[in-house]
Amino acid sequence: MEATTFHATGTTTAVSNATVETWYDPAQGLHSVVKRNFEVIGRIICRDGVSATSRSLTSDDPADATDYVLSRVPGGRSRLFTIPVSPGATLTFGNSGAVDGTRTDTVNATTERETALFRVAAEGPPHILRQESTRAHLTAHTDYGDFGKPVTIPPLPPQ
Repeated sequence: MEATTFHATGTTTAVSNATVETWYDPAQGLHSVVKRNFEVIGRIICRDGVSATSRSLTSDDPADATDYVLSRVPGGRSRLFTIPVSPGATLTFGNSGAVDGTRTDTVNATTERETALFRVAAEGPPHILRQESTRAHLTAHTDYGDFGKPVTIPPLPPQ
């Protein structure tokens, strides 16, 4: 997935009652918009090893969603394309499933605190097509698609 554009939509276990929409382009970077009740509550923009995260997503202070915390992304862009596995997780693999008619293989990572199921295309490029996760009392799912279609990523905010 690192070499192609994509668009993803879903929910998150990081922010309760929120939806996330993400766009990625290997030349431009990544842009995620977090919404609650259709209102933007934060953004994340990653470009050239720098991540800009709305301060409203990193604290309980309802700061303006355009006030950003800038940081370097360890491992750069490639970290975004690794299936995250917590230390001590139990991994299981399977091949039963489909997402929108595409046969998938699964990778399931389970710890005492969380589970994450990744549905990966079994034919063609091995793109993640869906992620389903549970942490504490929150569940989330994200669907990935529009691979190879053009997207526009906004520039990083001023540093």
